[in-house]
Amino acid sequence: MVEAVYLDTNAVSYLFKNPWHEARRLECLRRQLREDLRGGRLEFLTSIHVLAELSRIYRKDPALFKSVLDEILYLSESRIVREVGELTKVEARRKGGLRRENLFLDADRTRGLLDRLQDERFLQANDEAMHQETEKFLSEEKKARKHIGELLKDTREDLTEEWFRNKSAVIESWCRDFMREKRREWRLPRDERNWSHPTRMLSLWNLVSYHIARIYWIYGLGRKLDPSDKYDAAHFACSAYADVLVTSDKGLIAKAGLTGVGRLRITRFRDWVDAILLGLPVK
Repeated sequence: MVEAVYLDTNAVSYLFKNPWHEARRLECLRRQLREDLRGGRLEFLTSIHVLAELSRIYRKDPALFKSVLDEILYLSESRIVREVGELTKVEARRKGGLRRENLFLDADRTRGLLDRLQDERFLQANDEAMHQETEKFLSEEKKARKHIGELLKDTREDLTEEWFRNKSAVIESWCRDFMREKRREWRLPRDERNWSHPTRMLSLWNLVSYHIARIYWIYGLGRKLDPSDKYDAAHFACSAYADVLVTSDKGLIAKAGLTGVGRLRITRFRDWVDAILLGLPVK
C-alpha cells in the first residue's frame, strides 16, 4: 500500500541540513526515500506554498536552495498541489469528492512555476513579498488581540473554552459561511442542499479547523501570536489528502493536534527519519 507523505517547508530543507543528523545519515535517508518512491511504498506531495517558502533559503544559501528544490521535485515527480484558495474552490465544485489528479497544477502551469523558480529576480521579489505579508499579518493579529481583550476582558478565556468545546459544529458553520461568501466566484448552486458537505472538502475543513484551533490557542490558552501561522494553515490544508504530515514545527504540531486532525497523522521530522531508516511504520 502506498503511503502519501506531505513534508512542510522546514522538513523539506531538513533533508539536507538540520541540527540532529550528520550529513552521512541524511544521505542515507535521501537514498532510502528514492528507493521507497521507486518501490511504490511512498508517494510525496508538495505544494506551491512549500516552493514559495523555499525561496527564503535562496538569499542565504543558493546552493542549498537548488539541492532542496531538486530533491523535492524529484520525490514529488514535479506534481505540485494547488494553492489552497484554488484547491478549496475545486473541492467545492466537485460534489462527489476530489479526484487525485485534481489536486495538482496542470503541466503548463507547473512548467511556468518551475521556470520562475530559476529566476533570481523572482526569488528575491518573492522573499520580500513574503516578509511584507508576514509583517502585515502580525500587525493585524496584534490589533485584533488588543480589541478582543478590551471587549471581553476577564471573560475571554472562559468564553473561548466554551466555544471551542463545540469545535466540530463551529468548523462546519464557518465552512458554510465561507462557501456562501464565495458562492458567485465558485459558481455554486443557489440551493445549498446541492453543495458539497464540508466534511467532504478535506482541504477547506483543515484550513478552517486550523484557524479555529489557533484562535483557541491564543485567546483560550493565552499563547503568543505565531508569525508562521499563515503558512502553517496552508500546509495543513494542502496536506489533507496525504496520510502523513511531517514537520518539526512545534506550533503546527500543537495546533493541528487541537483540531482532532481526522485521518491525517502528524509526525515530527526526527521520528519520521528514524522510522524510514529502520523500516518501521510511521506513527
